[in-house]
Amino acid sequence: MGELVATRYFGEKYDQSSAAIIPFDERLGAAIWSFLSSPVYRESVRDVDQALKVTNATLVKVPFDLAHWQQVAAEKYPGTAHAKGNQMAG
Repeated sequence: MGELVATRYFGEKYDQSSAAIIPFDERLGAAIWSFLSSPVYRESVRDVDQALKVTNATLVKVPFDLAHWQQVAAEKYPGTAHAKGNQMAG
């Protein structure tokens, strides 16, 4: 199986072997990033699809516990507005 790697997306072009997961609500960014960059996400994707190359649709089929990942983000990034679920100023 291929390795699933998460990285931040800053708007650059990418090929079909990549996918962007962009939150509808910017305030959820830290929680979503905490999940996507965790081994839990990679394991969850592989539970859904064991193929070498997973489809974009598979990447968002995994369960996401928002409250849990907000707590993880608050612990990983203490004092930041995004970790608290508030929009950053600026």
